[in-house]
Amino acid sequence: MKIEVHYNHFDPEAPDDEWIPKCVANGWVILTGDKAIETDPINAKAVEESAAKVFITADTNSKAEEWAAAIIVGRRKLARVVEYNNGAFCVDVDKHATNHVSPERYKGGGGPKPKEESPIPQPPEEISSAAIAEPESPPDPQQVIQFPKDQPSIEPDDDDIVSDIEACVEREGRMNKTTTAEFDGIPFRVRFEAERQVACDPICPNCGYDLEQSAIAGQDAMLLCPSNNKGCTIPVKSFRTAEEMGQFLTRASEEIEKHSQ
Repeated sequence: MKIEVHYNHFDPEAPDDEWIPKCVANGWVILTGDKAIETDPINAKAVEESAAKVFITADTNSKAEEWAAAIIVGRRKLARVVEYNNGAFCVDVDKHATNHVSPERYKGGGGPKPKEESPIPQPPEEISSAAIAEPESPPDPQQVIQFPKDQPSIEPDDDDIVSDIEACVEREGRMNKTTTAEFDGIPFRVRFEAERQVACDPICPNCGYDLEQSAIAGQDAMLLCPSNNKGCTIPVKSFRTAEEMGQFLTRASEEIEKHSQ
């Protein structure tokens, strides 16, 4: 992740609708605390027309260190939002784990990116030729056709049909599935699409709830279970810093993906 600072590229007094399209032209995602980017009609039009991808922090009063920690912790989810969605959209970013990164609010032509479709396999040339070949002339309607007597009828084999269905289900399950894996004593819920790992989130070893990430500048970072069920450990895992927690989650995702291939 590379950060570009606004005043290094634009005049501080430049109108928002002037620099927003330039950010998009440079392939940049916008991170701002200015809610007028979405609410002001002129700015909103610039976001929509340029198909900008905008992340808006919940406030501008917190220390920069606190927002840096929040961005580090949520960077993987932010990256997934950018990768799997077309602009224009706006997304809220908060410091609290319960609503760290909000759902996308699409603008204009924004929306989820279409999934890549596999090319339709083409039949061999000899089959294609046979399919378009002219049919033979029908037999003389007066001709009597004799069929062998006692010809055994061929019925579909139920076992074969069931086997085909099971094979299709198994193949689909391999391509799109959700499973669990463990890293350093913490279980993770891992989701695959088209046999590619797209999500790897820590869950509570006791109740299976998704763990929340809590990080405050100058304090320990933690993975917490939000359920408060009996038997759930609080915290599930602690770290010295938010960066250390982010490194742990990244390493877990990479190791789980490597061993699932």
